[in-house]
Amino acid sequence: MKWKEVVRGILNKLGKSEAEIDELLKDAKVDDDTPQTQPLDASKISDPALKQIVETLNAQVGALNEQNKTLLATLNAEKNARDAAVKTQQEQIKSQRDKQIADALKSAEDKGQLAKADVPQWQKLLEADFDTSGKILAALPVKPGFKPANETAGKKQDGTQQTQHADTSSTSMKNYFDNKKEFNAAAMDAFKSTSTSAVN
Repeated sequence: MKWKEVVRGILNKLGKSEAEIDELLKDAKVDDDTPQTQPLDASKISDPALKQIVETLNAQVGALNEQNKTLLATLNAEKNARDAAVKTQQEQIKSQRDKQIADALKSAEDKGQLAKADVPQWQKLLEADFDTSGKILAALPVKPGFKPANETAGKKQDGTQQTQHADTSSTSMKNYFDNKKEFNAAAMDAFKSTSTSAVN
């Protein structure tokens, strides 16, 4: 409802004639486009009773405007809080999904199901549909000739230990022969031959 209609209805209830109402609206600068949030101009109203009514309406309009501002601020604060909560939740979901994707790719690569060059392609597939692509990835066969990293490391470590053991044994036997008074060239040659075979 327009502000002009509201004022006219109030004045009608007060028993004012249409001519008086039109004059008052003109003096108060109220027309069809005047919003209800705009106070009425009571400076040109000569009737004390009507002027008091207009001033009372202005006070009520001012109070309503303040209430509207407070309500709008509250609604904006609630909206911002909801938006922040939704954003936080979305970030948590994305973080969890990113970890799931990274873990799935690493597991498949460690098990020999996935070559390193294929990781980017599978990452896109998992990001698009994790459930379906994850099941397909987990069911991939191990690539031919794949050797687990721990097995390779274990063999390398075993070879190092064997070499170290041979070196230690060779040193001990050499010391033994060096300290033996009965040392002879034939025994030393045999020792050197044995040591060389063990190291190789």
